[in-house]
Amino acid sequence: MMILNDGNFTTEIPASTAIPGMFDSVSSVVIMILASIWLVIGSVGNITLMVLLFLMTLKKWTMFEVQALCLATFDLGLILSNVTFIYMSMGNIPIFPENSFACRAIFGLMLFTVTQSIFCITWIAVSRYLVTTKPTNFRKYTNFKWGAMWIFSTVSLTAFMGFIAPVIGFWGKFTYMDKFGICVMGYRLMDGVDPATYAMFYTGVCFVLPTSVILFCYFNVFVTIRTSTNRIHRGKFESNHRKVESKLTVTMFTIFIFYIVAYSPYALIHLLSFFGIIELTPAMIYSGILISCSNNVLDPYIIIFRSDKLRQWWKNGSLSSISATMLRSKR
Repeated sequence: MMILNDGNFTTEIPASTAIPGMFDSVSSVVIMILASIWLVIGSVGNITLMVLLFLMTLKKWTMFEVQALCLATFDLGLILSNVTFIYMSMGNIPIFPENSFACRAIFGLMLFTVTQSIFCITWIAVSRYLVTTKPTNFRKYTNFKWGAMWIFSTVSLTAFMGFIAPVIGFWGKFTYMDKFGICVMGYRLMDGVDPATYAMFYTGVCFVLPTSVILFCYFNVFVTIRTSTNRIHRGKFESNHRKVESKLTVTMFTIFIFYIVAYSPYALIHLLSFFGIIELTPAMIYSGILISCSNNVLDPYIIIFRSDKLRQWWKNGSLSSISATMLRSKR
């Protein structure tokens, strides 16, 4: 209870309204702890993966290393932007007094990084498909020229769809929740043509289409792998190469499964909100963010612990480098 005394009147104000907040104290502490855990574990994992990739491939980069670096970079960016958004939301409300550029920019950064992370996973799936089903001419479509074109085109698309259009506000301007002072993707079909078309276009191009492409690629990849394992006549080199490619494919498919599981709750609540079945609340939004962020936290650890090349380099290459450094210092 807070007591205000202006000399003539004494007014009692409940403590809950004296210091406004989006969540109660217990919920705020829980959210902050979870966000901090994701920040530490996710940052350590993704930075470790990036450092390993740079140390292991100082002279020559393969398509796998470039794709892993792409995924780690945007996973780390998404974790940082998500945690920043959560930390900012733990203060007094409204967080932003109006639907300002800064309010939309912080959520736009989250949308940009998550969309680019999805396209990195799609790029990996397409590469796995080409390597496995078209081994004779896959290099034509998985060299650095095509990789650079993929990164440039997807970054340009996600920059426009996830940041420029909704942040500037000329298409799909983020919804402002005036009670809490945050900007989110709170689009509803009843709100008009502009938010409805943006929501449907973004969902189709940046979620439904990539997911469909990934499913198509991995389905054909596993069919090809199963068929090849049933062949009797094949050389030892081809057999070993197939095993390596199969394990790498399973690793990347595991990341895709985690992505589907982690982002489904967040996608579902926005879908139900879009059709007016439910009303978005901060609890739904922040729970969805924390759950979806688990995918970006786990990705680097899945790649590191399932990649024989990374683990072998860490075991042999890093130790030999340390030994060589110590010998040079003694001289």
